[in-house]
Amino acid sequence: MLRLLIVFIILLVTSSASTQTTFKARVTHDKEPLIGATVLIVELKLVAVADSNGIVSIPNVPSGKYSIRVSYTGFEEMTVSFTMPATGAAMLEIELEMGEEEEEVIIRSTRSSRTIRNIPSRVETINGEEIDEKNNMRPANVSMLLHESTGIQVQQTSATSANASIRIQGLDGRYTQLLRDGFPSFGNFAGGLSVLEIPPLDLKQVEVIKGPASTLYGGGAIAGVVNFITLEPGAVPLRKLLLNQSNIGQTNLGGFISQRNEKTGFTLLANVNRQLAYDVDDDDFSELP
Repeated sequence: MLRLLIVFIILLVTSSASTQTTFKARVTHDKEPLIGATVLIVELKLVAVADSNGIVSIPNVPSGKYSIRVSYTGFEEMTVSFTMPATGAAMLEIELEMGEEEEEVIIRSTRSSRTIRNIPSRVETINGEEIDEKNNMRPANVSMLLHESTGIQVQQTSATSANASIRIQGLDGRYTQLLRDGFPSFGNFAGGLSVLEIPPLDLKQVEVIKGPASTLYGGGAIAGVVNFITLEPGAVPLRKLLLNQSNIGQTNLGGFISQRNEKTGFTLLANVNRQLAYDVDDDDFSELP
């Protein structure tokens, strides 16, 4: 009885092994192997990639009839039927045909007759409404106006004078060029300028160019450019008055007047800013100079 059981198990294992065979195929084009061709047994969702000889081997494939899908970049996809176990040749030969050739794309470039000043660049604008809002929040300078712009950081560089520099895209403040109405009125580099010296009361808008602009504005504009555009006098008189007193010991008084007639016009700006030393936690160190 034991011998019959052993014989039965051996026959069962042999029968199972005979139904699990290895699928082999060779993918070529003009008898040249296609390295990296993909072979898929659709029903079993088994995928293999051709080796350096174009041969694909998928083990443990049950007996049956399957659809073999072969694809390769630049060649037409082919689907063939194959029965396992294979009869006749031990390896399936698959010949792929070239696909339709893509149209040739020719790219030409030429020098432009336009000057660098006439080539458009990306400029971000802070309009007058936003300037007035930030001016009411911090009347003494434009630090808050610039600090809330993406990619711009106003970094305080002096604890005694509250001097700050404008950093764009992480570069040092000396690489940011500050302009007033398109002219470098604040000096060559922004690193030596305090934003406290820029009164926001007469600003119409602020334009920011991020990234290298040294071609137009010199070596001080490697990080970018901040252009402060002032209000122009119009036929209708414009008068602004600002008075601010904060609980941290800051006093701001400012006024702006502009008017224009047929031949002449004028603008007048006056600002007085005073900041007392302010120690929040009474540790004899002032948080505000």
